[in-house]
Order: sequence, then structure tokens, then C-alpha cells
Amino acid sequence: MSAGTPPTIVPDPDYRDGSREGRLRFSKRAEQHLRDELALHARKQCQKPMAAFAACAKENGMFVIFKCRALNNAMNACLSQYTSESKFEEWKQTRGLSLAEEA
Repeated sequence: MSAGTPPTIVPDPDYRDGSREGRLRFSKRAEQHLRDELALHARKQCQKPMAAFAACAKENGMFVIFKCRALNNAMNACLSQYTSESKFEEWKQTRGLSLAEEA
């Protein structure tokens, strides 16, 4: 660092003050964590359609768009049945209860 350059201050991402903004950021992070958990759960439930699409994509290269369309639609349908907004609300309720029991 040169003599004329002020030091760079990096805020601590885990720091939360008592302000409303700090609480909102924390709740958004918690919601994103729950969405990530739900996406992982969906991927576990849809392994067969995902593997079938991946194999088709590997075989067909650039023609994946045309030759694997049905498998892509099946994979997306499977994933969307687990990741819809209504399923997310259910996931929040059940996961919130289990988090409360763990605490």
C-alpha cells in the first residue's frame, strides 16, 4: 500500500447491528439458505431425469437442443414440482419447525 492510499475497510459479513436493515439482510440470507436447501432436495428427488438428460446431452453435443428436448422438459417438470412457491412455503414451515426443535 502506498503512503497516500487510505486503507481499505472490509465490512464483516456476519456483523448485524440492531437496525432494521441488519434484520432484513439476515432474514433474506435465511430465506436464501432455505431456498438452497429446497433446491438440493429437489435435485436429490429428480436424479433419474437429470441423469437421463445429462447422458443425452453428452451424446448429442451441439444438437442437445433438438434431440433432448423431451428429456429436458421431463427434468424441468420434475424439478418444478419440488421448487414451486407453494412447495417453498411448505418447506419453510416444516424446516422452521425442525430448526426450532434443534435449538
